[in-house]
Amino acid sequence: MTFAPYQSVKAILGPTNTGKTYFAIERMLAHPSGMIGLPLRLLAREVYTRVVERVGAQAVAPVTGEEQIVPARPRYWVCTVEAMPMDIHVDCVAIDEIQTAIDFDRGHVFTDRILNARGSQKPCCWVPRPWRR
Repeated sequence: MTFAPYQSVKAILGPTNTGKTYFAIERMLAHPSGMIGLPLRLLAREVYTRVVERVGAQAVAPVTGEEQIVPARPRYWVCTVEAMPMDIHVDCVAIDEIQTAIDFDRGHVFTDRILNARGSQKPCCWVPRPWRR
């Protein structure tokens, strides 16, 4: 697999409650356009509300399995990972909780989004879990 020269993948690693998702949102908003995939619908709704407060409702599209509100020209997409539109190119793609890629039921979707979502930057937020013996 070859990445275009402008693409980069960044992993934001750290323990729980250290601001990884906040950092990913800030990175997304620092770009002209962006998309963030979140593992839970309620978290996507919370992030959508925060992003709307910063950039306005006409610039943000919330897309989940239950809700899809797409303004005429959204700059930012706040989605559940399963509902992320794959035919849209944005400047920054963030995928939260990528450790879910190892989940038997949902992992294939996270893996697909990690490998195939298109953006010139792709920060991935990951909370490492300790190995249990």
